Amino acid sequence: MVPLPLKWGGEGRPEFTLTDVYAHEAALAALYPGANNVRPKIRQQRQALRDRGWLAFNGRGTYRRS
Repeated sequence: MVPLPLKWGGEGRPEFTLTDVYAHEAALAALYPGANNVRPKIRQQRQALRDRGWLAFNGRGTYRRS
């Protein structure tokens, strides 16, 4: 699975919440029909983007694009 585009979080806003990201879960499941664990993959990719410095975790489920 390719990394999630940053636009999938807050629709272009610099800050977004986990709810914003998970709102696209069904669309991602349709885009990747073979993926059985979409929500865990979203979490994994979000953490990878954070570790690479592309996202900053603000706490309480809020992120900011770096």
